[in-house]
Amino acid sequence: MEFRELDERVRSVFELYNRTAFISFTLRESDENFRFYQCVNYVMSCLCEEYQFILEREYVDRAPHNWWMLYYSRTTYYRLKKRAMTEFVRRLKWQGINDKINLTDNI
Repeated sequence: MEFRELDERVRSVFELYNRTAFISFTLRESDENFRFYQCVNYVMSCLCEEYQFILEREYVDRAPHNWWMLYYSRTTYYRLKKRAMTEFVRRLKWQGINDKINLTDNI
């Protein structure tokens, strides 16, 4: 899967996650959105700290456009971001989140 397509898919997961997080205090455990929210939290906790940092800054915190320049060279950032996104999507697939978003392509 190309970097841009992977980025779009991960971005769509986190857009739904951010909307769900906003209302998470009203969700019940039997709610499908609650399961999705918990699953994304679990998957994030399984990633290494560097991958968590990149994904959180990029998709949850919505940091300024070139936030990564303080931490990484361009090459390193994009290499790590792709690895983080790939690992994140793989783990989501293992958790059975394919039905919530389109993660059916091979990565």
